[in-house]
Amino acid sequence: MKKFILFFVFVSTFLSGQAKKLFFKVEKDTIISIVDENGNILIKPFSSYYSYTNNEEITDGIIYISERNEPPHYVNREGKFLFTPYFYDNGPDYPNEYSIRFTDKEGKVGIADLSGKILIPAKYDYLSAFNFGFTYYCQGCYFDREKDPEHPPLVNIKNYGYLDRNGKEIKLNHKRIHRKDTQEENGKFVPYQFSYTDFEKNILKKLEKNTAKINKINLSEGLPLTFEIIRRPDSDNPYYFIKMYRFQKDADFSTDNDNAEGFNFYADKKGNLFVNHLENIKDHYQNILIPFEEWLKLSDY
Repeated sequence: MKKFILFFVFVSTFLSGQAKKLFFKVEKDTIISIVDENGNILIKPFSSYYSYTNNEEITDGIIYISERNEPPHYVNREGKFLFTPYFYDNGPDYPNEYSIRFTDKEGKVGIADLSGKILIPAKYDYLSAFNFGFTYYCQGCYFDREKDPEHPPLVNIKNYGYLDRNGKEIKLNHKRIHRKDTQEENGKFVPYQFSYTDFEKNILKKLEKNTAKINKINLSEGLPLTFEIIRRPDSDNPYYFIKMYRFQKDADFSTDNDNAEGFNFYADKKGNLFVNHLENIKDHYQNILIPFEEWLKLSDY
């Protein structure tokens, strides 16, 4: 068992792709500070919208800050201002497909990845969160809170379309070309956005072969699943980041947030698969990677 734990620690050191490790320190209730490995405070205590476990490791390049006398905002790992969050369901946007939405001073919406890189500039009146590799936008539209203050409908939708991960307009098709094309409400089809090398296809096949067990663990038996690579290895990250999507008749391809265990997978450059998991190691909560085959054994219980 000890060897297994040590393997976890070895793998987890690469999750963030960051040279300096940072941690959330719970000062009191929702009062949080950011500290380094030596306990030095890098970002002074602030009131957090999210709840964290003491000594939980920060794996992203952006950090959400909510202070009493300042508007909520995101900073980088050095504490420098990046952008203002987009609020959804009474809170800041949840990360999905390694990205979040943000707004500028005029309220226009853009999308950034979790390293802080701007993917789509803030110039749209509305942008949906990325789902299945694309986002929906509209201009001149707005949420009519007079009709429904709690769940306002998006109205005045005249100028709209779809953007890929690079912010490029997606041309819709009049018929389905690929079996994973997404049909939009007006009957046209958003083209399937992913393409893979043979090596990457083999990684995804390993997951597809275990669809029944993955469904059982996630209590979603019977739903068709598909797996897509969202992020590839780079100089800051040695892993493929893979999301699981469920196909539902009225919701097309749906998924869960980027931290949901069992909905998100990783693969190294040799094709070995892992599942993310939060583990307490030496009083430090860290996102660790459990070998996929070990995780699958949970379906046997």
